[in-house]
Amino acid sequence: MRPKVQAFATLAVPALVVALAVRGAYVLFLGGVAAPTLLIATGVAAIVCGVWSQIERNQADRLRRSIAAVQTRSRADLHLRDALIGEGRQAVVAWDSAGGEPLSFCGGSELLATCLAGADGAAVSTALAHLHQHGTPFALSVDDEQDAAIALRGAVVAGHAVVFFHRARSSGEPERRSASSALAERKLNHLADGCVHALNQLGHAVAIFGHDRRLMFHNRAYARLWGLTKSWLDGCPGEGEILDRLRELRRLPEQTDFAAWKRARLELFETSGAAVEELWHLPGGAALRVVARRRQSGGFVYLSEDVSEQFRQQSAYNALIKVQQATLDTLQEGVAVFGTDGRLKLHNNAFARQWRLHDDELGNAPHLNAIAAACERRFGRDRIWKTISASVTSASPDHLGGYFVVERSDERIISIALTRLPDGAALVTFSDLTDHMRLQAALKEQPIASVVNEA
Repeated sequence: MRPKVQAFATLAVPALVVALAVRGAYVLFLGGVAAPTLLIATGVAAIVCGVWSQIERNQADRLRRSIAAVQTRSRADLHLRDALIGEGRQAVVAWDSAGGEPLSFCGGSELLATCLAGADGAAVSTALAHLHQHGTPFALSVDDEQDAAIALRGAVVAGHAVVFFHRARSSGEPERRSASSALAERKLNHLADGCVHALNQLGHAVAIFGHDRRLMFHNRAYARLWGLTKSWLDGCPGEGEILDRLRELRRLPEQTDFAAWKRARLELFETSGAAVEELWHLPGGAALRVVARRRQSGGFVYLSEDVSEQFRQQSAYNALIKVQQATLDTLQEGVAVFGTDGRLKLHNNAFARQWRLHDDELGNAPHLNAIAAACERRFGRDRIWKTISASVTSASPDHLGGYFVVERSDERIISIALTRLPDGAALVTFSDLTDHMRLQAALKEQPIASVVNEA
């Protein structure tokens, strides 16, 4: 509406000129009476529009001045805010130029009241008056009721009279606290350096991931084990990026669906916080033991160890045991090896046949007493296993060596030899001499008991 009025007012003067011209035409040629009326109406309209235009211009000027004042106050408030933020978390009291209620931050009004009520209240009041009236800055130090010093600093900031308060500590306390903080920081840094040094000395690869699943720390063994460069690891890659890089280097177990396997790895601790231990067989033949544990502060830790040599040694040991077992099974004599704890470590098929022992009775390294009980149930009570037990569990090597011949409860003649092995275990050999003894008795035509006694 206002632009239209102003435009109409602008055209009022030309309209008045046109009206005068029309009037003259009427007077000269027509001699009518309508021209004066038209002239008066046009003049009135021009005056009204002119007055309205002036009113609108005055209102626009007032609006522009109001906006400028608001902008000025806003800039002053921004300057005051920046100044207060720059002073940190100090207690502050600020008055504007209009003399309204002061603004108080961080307990500034309480500290001001304390300063005015103290012994130096008059000096503080005088300094505040000069700051309000003349903008004179000041810096004072007063004591409160506990004789603790309070530092005051007055200044004009963005048109505001501002007083900053700082409660000073007792003499020497800042230095002691600063020295204590520095000492604690040095100890913490020394401890952190020691931990990093210790982790770098480990043969196990260690990698620590944060809650965002990005690498926070790794030791030298980690980079060496996985064949990753230190500069790349120092960029804090995510777990997914590391898995992709290891797949490119063929340092991960072969997977039929790598995307699904990777997704399962990334969701490892989403539902459970239990530690996960896995054995990875890599394409190059290496075997790795990988353990993942959740951290209490968020994230998780990976521990990786190359167990390829252990696997080779275990395979060689298993092959040796199989060769030994096959060799023992070819013997006619029963052979049993008992450890220093009295448990069965090794036996052959002849031993199981001689004593009619089943696989479930010989499995899981049974104790010598359990084997003796099983034999007693089958053959009756005798002193054979009691003598063997006393010899096997004896700490003196003199109790082992040589052999003796006994008659079992089922009248079988058994020769028993006990030998101490280098690792402290006892080798017990059982030979069934029944047929040999009977043949020898038949040739001598005497009872077999006398032949056993002679043996």
